[in-house]
Amino acid sequence: YRDIPEGAWYETAVQYVTELGLFTGVLEDQFAPDTPLTRAMLVTVLWRLENEPASIQGNPFADVPDETWYTDAIIWAAGNNIVEGYGSDAFGPTDQLTREQMAAILYRYAAFKGYDTSATADMTPYDDNDMISDWALPAMRWAVGTNLISGITPERLAPKGVCSRAECAVILTRFLQTVVKEEEVAIKSSPQIVTRT
Repeated sequence: YRDIPEGAWYETAVQYVTELGLFTGVLEDQFAPDTPLTRAMLVTVLWRLENEPASIQGNPFADVPDETWYTDAIIWAAGNNIVEGYGSDAFGPTDQLTREQMAAILYRYAAFKGYDTSATADMTPYDDNDMISDWALPAMRWAVGTNLISGITPERLAPKGVCSRAECAVILTRFLQTVVKEEEVAIKSSPQIVTRT
């Protein structure tokens, strides 16, 4: 990718998730590292890690149309309590993914897989810890405790900050290399996800 500077803090992670087939460029030679990731994108990545399982559940979300590139992934994730959506019938598939939302989705996915979710961290060093949503607090403590997410500065966690593609690549790489069992990280041969966002 010509828009990934050599030595960038996310260079190795972008290469890793690209080699796994979880991401491709927005163009053949562009990754768009600063572009925000959507909620549908992260769920689709996890669904592909599971080899795109079929779901017998119905679609619980009124804002998730039938037969889109993310429909099956979101139905699968909802059916396995990996995502809950907003309120009773909205998921917000094209909404930009926040840092606390990413932590929560990965936390629930880890629980679904039976991985260790017991790690926790003290949030008090971050002066914006009171900005963490109540529903996201256990997940954020776990994500910080497992070093998946760190502060954007030593004092600021930015839980409601938007995850860029570069940031998501880094967090996902840490997740795959420290939480997921190595033998379960399969190399994908036909990456097709990120070009669709």
